Amino acid sequence: MAKRCPQRVDHDVMATHHASVRTLSANQPRTSQVIDMDTQEITVRRTSVNLLDAEALDDIWKCYQRFATRGRESFDRGLRSADEMFLFHHVEHDELKGFTALKVLETYTDDAAEYVLYSYYADLVPELRGLNLLQGLVLRRCLELKLQRPGQRGYLMFTASTPTSYLWLTRNLYKYWPHRERTTPQHVTHLMKDVMARLDIDGWMPEKGVVRRHGTVRYHGEDRDALTDESTKLDIAFYHQLNPGADEGDSLPCICPLSFANAMHLVRNMAARAVRKVAPKQ
Repeated sequence: MAKRCPQRVDHDVMATHHASVRTLSANQPRTSQVIDMDTQEITVRRTSVNLLDAEALDDIWKCYQRFATRGRESFDRGLRSADEMFLFHHVEHDELKGFTALKVLETYTDDAAEYVLYSYYADLVPELRGLNLLQGLVLRRCLELKLQRPGQRGYLMFTASTPTSYLWLTRNLYKYWPHRERTTPQHVTHLMKDVMARLDIDGWMPEKGVVRRHGTVRYHGEDRDALTDESTKLDIAFYHQLNPGADEGDSLPCICPLSFANAMHLVRNMAARAVRKVAPKQ
């Protein structure tokens, strides 16, 4: 495995219309965890994006190509905008099976300081889905940020490029936006627009609330079981209503509070998923 050690870097403060946003600076320790899952042994490694070497970047690119077709330059630009990554390696074969690329932003509003955990990428090969890897990662980062920023409101934000990505919210959390039965609060709408503008996401169209790709990105490897599940039909229809260009690679910005209620809802769903995983099939 390539040797990598994490490190955080500061970024400039930039004012936006409703809030100012900057990258949090924090020295992160090198962490590595081995997880046994059935016959697979997976190492979860935390590292800094700015210290990834060319070989590691090539491995990440090859892994990403399992999930989408897009230009390498566009992919690298998004990857290098992140601060840290979590890499999921198969121990025996030293093969990258998935990754996330994250950035923590601090925002200032009229009444309080807040922070946003923004995910540029979060991809896992099909055989690792349903094992609570991404859910556990979100829970861990939520706890870390709560300890680092006591008393501040926090959010997780990402762009859902497929119905399956959007269903991650509906299947795991209690409160999130956009929601087909709840209006997005004005404050949250402003926050999302400010973050998208600050990150200078290619194709962001604030008047439509989507990221337009114009066919330059094609996603594949969808969870067919989730898409055909009767319980997900209304949420999938709502997603396509808000993001009618999904088949052209368009993405829908989504956000959820890193709250105690969401954390407890996430834990309950993780536990139920784990029970279903080991329960004998009828």
